[in-house]
Amino acid sequence: MSFFLAGGIILALSIMRNYHTVDNILNFFSSAFKIRKTIIMKPTFLLLLFICFWSPQLSSAQNSDIVNDLATYIKSGNTRDVARYFASTVEFNLLNEENVYSKVQAESVLKDFLNKHVPVSAEIIHRLDSNPNYRFAVIQLKTENGNFRTTISLKDTGGQFLITEIRIELDKS
Repeated sequence: MSFFLAGGIILALSIMRNYHTVDNILNFFSSAFKIRKTIIMKPTFLLLLFICFWSPQLSSAQNSDIVNDLATYIKSGNTRDVARYFASTVEFNLLNEENVYSKVQAESVLKDFLNKHVPVSAEIIHRLDSNPNYRFAVIQLKTENGNFRTTISLKDTGGQFLITEIRIELDKS
C-alpha cells in the first residue's frame, strides 16, 4: 500500500513539475487518457488529490485519540467505556498481582480498584503510536490514596485497537 502511495506521489510531483497549474495538469490527463474535459473535472480532480494525500493522515489521527480517550475515562472512573476497548482476554497486573481475565472480569477488577482509589487526575506521560498495529501508553494516575503508574498495551484487531494488557503499579517517583 505505501509502495503505491509513494509511486503516486512521485508521479504527481513529476507531472506537476512539467505542468504548473491545475488546468495544465487536467489538460495532460484529458489528452493522455482520452477524457473529455468538462466543468466537473476540475473539482473532481482536486477532490481525488485530497483523498489520496490526506486520508492516511486523517485515519491515523482518529486512531491515536484512543489513548486520550482512555486517560479521560480512567480519570473519571468510567470503567464501562474503558471496557469497550478490552480484547476478549486481558492480561491484568494490579499491584504485582498478575492474572488473565475475560473482558467482563477485567472491567470488574478495574472498577473495584477505582472505587478504592478514587481518581483525581490522569496524565499521559508517555505514548507510542508510531507502529500501525500497536499502541502503548503510560498514564500517571493520581488518586485520593496515592499515585499509580498505569501502562496500557493495545493491538490492532481488524481496524480497531483493543487493550490486551493493563498494568497498575505504585508510582515510585
